[in-house]
Formats: sequence, structure tokens, C-alpha cells
Amino acid sequence: MMKTSSVKGGLVSNNTASSGAGSRLEVRAWEKLHPQGDVYSPRTGHTVTSKGAISSSGLGSEGAILTGLFVGMMATDGHVYVFGGTDRRRRQQDLYQLDIESSTWSQVQTRGSLPPRRSGALGVVHENEMFIFGGYDGRDGNYFNDLFYFNFDSQRWDQMPSVAEDRPEPRTDHIMVLHSSSIYIFGGYNGSSRFNDLCGYDIVAKRWSRLQTGGVVPSRRFGHSGVVHNATNRLIIFGGWDGRDTLNDLFEYNFVTNEWRKMETSGNSPPHRYRHTAVIFGDNMFVFGGVDKTHSRFNDLQRLDLGTEHAMEVHGVSAVVVAYLTRAYCVQ
Repeated sequence: MMKTSSVKGGLVSNNTASSGAGSRLEVRAWEKLHPQGDVYSPRTGHTVTSKGAISSSGLGSEGAILTGLFVGMMATDGHVYVFGGTDRRRRQQDLYQLDIESSTWSQVQTRGSLPPRRSGALGVVHENEMFIFGGYDGRDGNYFNDLFYFNFDSQRWDQMPSVAEDRPEPRTDHIMVLHSSSIYIFGGYNGSSRFNDLCGYDIVAKRWSRLQTGGVVPSRRFGHSGVVHNATNRLIIFGGWDGRDTLNDLFEYNFVTNEWRKMETSGNSPPHRYRHTAVIFGDNMFVFGGVDKTHSRFNDLQRLDLGTEHAMEVHGVSAVVVAYLTRAYCVQ
């Protein structure tokens, strides 16, 4: 099967929301996608993961991604799911699905306890359920630290139980990944403070924990990207904003040793950026888009070989994607 990554939505330089584009990684070609059906309203910022190879952005050796804010987007069993986000009118709490085979959108009629309207909720898929955490309601200045899940069979939303004092602080612009049967949250922003804590949620035990990690811990940041390389049990994070400047540093967290390490890459490192997106494809991490300190938006595609730790820009052909602030990616 041809491996294809997709970019869904986002904010371009004239503050309009975009539809989508795909890149055939094996032939380095972009092409614009034209889905039909009951399409959700144009909105910005989102997260993509793919069932079966996930980490939020969840990210396995063949798929997925996570970063951005405002919208949660998942690819599972031939469908992409989009939750919530912000359009020109307000924050949303709707759920849409894209049938990848027919390229058709439809709204999902959900049941249960819907998550409150929000942007900045990130998500992962574990088995037959989609989990979302955090976000921001915009109007009232409320940041969330709740964890909801959606069952694909029953099409029902419910909130995951947890002890309040064990939860991470409310936040948005964090990363959310899945490794084994646990969800991990790193970094983010709550309107006044940035974070560099790593928190885990055991899906089976239904319990949060704050990890006491060793090594060289990344600085406080938000708007960074994170992917999981399951073959080596590593979480890789790149870039972000520390409150003073955009970043282009790269760190790995080893799930086995509980240690952080700053990665020193060879080649040409990507320019400083945040609110970009990243995806795992084989043993490579790809980074696309984002914005820098001067508000310049990127439409470049950067590659990091996780074996050699060599970085380089990928020069594609065909329909080049316009520069984005946030967007979503998935690999099929």
C-alpha cells in the first residue's frame, strides 16, 4: 500500500481555515484532497492519531501524530474523526468522521456525557476508544484537565474516573501520546504558566501519576510536537515556545529507563518553530509547518532519521501546501 500522510485544516497566513492536502511520502509528492459530504465548519488546530499504531500525536512505527490545538482528529478503521475546535463563531463539541475510502464526511450522532465545548483538546486511540484530554474554552478563560473517552461501537461519550489531586494541572498546547496501555502528557500552557512535567494515566488501573524522571529534562514549553517510536520505546519531542522564543531542540524520553536525553543531531536542524506537527514513518520523524517568533509560517517538510539522528529538509514535488500555523497529519 502506498504510504500517504494527510494535512487536515489549520490556519493559513490570511487567517482562513484550510481544507486538506496529502503527501505520498514514498514519491515525495503533495496532492490536494477533495472530500465530499457533510463537512464540518472550517476550524483551526487539531490532532491526528491512527488506531493500531498510535501513541497525539499514540504514535507507532507506521502512524500518527500529535500536536496543535483546538481540534482532536483520529484515524481509525478506515475513518478519520474530528472533535470540537474553534471556528469563526465559537468553540465546538461536535464529532465528524471521514470515510477514507470514499473520501466522504458525515457527522456522528453521539450519546452520553459530551465533553464541554473547547479548543486545544488532544487525543489518542486505544483499542476501540478515543481519549481526549485538556483544552481551553476561550470565552471564559477556563483550561481543562478532564479526560473523556468515546466508544466507537456504542458511539457514547463518558468521562474517565480519576482522583482529582492526581490529575495534571489544566492546560492546552501540550502533547498527548499513548505507549502500551498508558497515556502520557508533557508540557503545555494554562494562560500564565508553562509546564515541563510528564504525567501518565494507566487506562486499566484508571489512575494518574506524575513521573519523577531523570536525565536532561526539556525546558518548560508549549506548542511542541511529540511522537512515539515503539520499536525503541522512545518519546521524541521537538520545538515549541518557552515564553521568550521559539525552539528547535530535540529530546527523547526512554519509557524503559525513565530518562530524558537531549539529542544532538547532524545535518541541518529545522528552523525554530511551534504549533507545527510531527509524524512517525518507519524509523523517521517528519515535521511540517508551524510558526516562528516573528509570526512567519512554514510549509516545509523536515525529516529526522531516528537511527543516525541526522536531520534534513525533504523537497517534494507537485501541489505544494501553503504555510500553516496548525494542522493535522495522519499516515496510512
